[in-house]
Amino acid sequence: MTEDTKKAVSNLEQKPHNPFAGCFLIAFTILVFIGLIVFSIIAGVRQNNAIDEFADSQSLSLSPIVFDETLKTKTTKQLSDFANLVNNNQPATLTLGVDEINRLFFMYPEGEELRDTFRIVSISPTLLEATLSMKMNTLNMPWEEKAADRFLNVRLFAEVKISDGELFLAINEAQSVGTGKKIPEAFVANFDPYRIMLKYKEHPQIAPVMLALTRVEQSSEGVSLVYDPNAPTPGVDELPDNPLEVNSIRILLAISVVFTFFLTVYLLWSRYKKGK
Repeated sequence: MTEDTKKAVSNLEQKPHNPFAGCFLIAFTILVFIGLIVFSIIAGVRQNNAIDEFADSQSLSLSPIVFDETLKTKTTKQLSDFANLVNNNQPATLTLGVDEINRLFFMYPEGEELRDTFRIVSISPTLLEATLSMKMNTLNMPWEEKAADRFLNVRLFAEVKISDGELFLAINEAQSVGTGKKIPEAFVANFDPYRIMLKYKEHPQIAPVMLALTRVEQSSEGVSLVYDPNAPTPGVDELPDNPLEVNSIRILLAISVVFTFFLTVYLLWSRYKKGK
């Protein structure tokens, strides 16, 4: 070992090393994660308590939909005739009243899951009114007894829109059926837009019709599905992002950024201490 190497080793051994620097960074990172977890729990409890203010203990009994073969055949023929006009590049309009559009939503197996939870009640030129009744999740702490079932029973006031071959409802307002109180917008964001036709995007009868639509209109007669061969684009309304999904992504991104930042600081600090 040369004299210079001996001096370097001697100086390194004489350098005081702070064993708490790395521990501090790790502890701080852990505290940040614990803080995020605690914040998520508190936010969940608050949301759970807020939901109790407008939730009901029982679901609604919605009006039945008639699914006899004659009516199903009629709806299928309407779709087929519309598709034939589209294929021949001819203007086409299919107007569906309240009963017909409810039947369209739920006459196929793809709609069975939502069949007992949703009904369109009335249609006007400006708004569509619907009833939604669905079971909601409950938040139970480990030390609590299982909470009773609760249901969201609301009137939706919405507009029918189209995007990328999918009809959906853009909700303007939601009211509790029992109390008539307005449901907070922050909660409505959980199901706005209401994508009632999502599972039909691959359906052999419905999907071709939806993909051809150039616009959707509302009137006192019902919802009109319109194909205009001169329209520049098939679908004029963009399906908005669900704010709940956006917020979840933001939270995950924030956690990743915090973790990456403190890990980088720790590694740089460790490298700096080794180089001194």
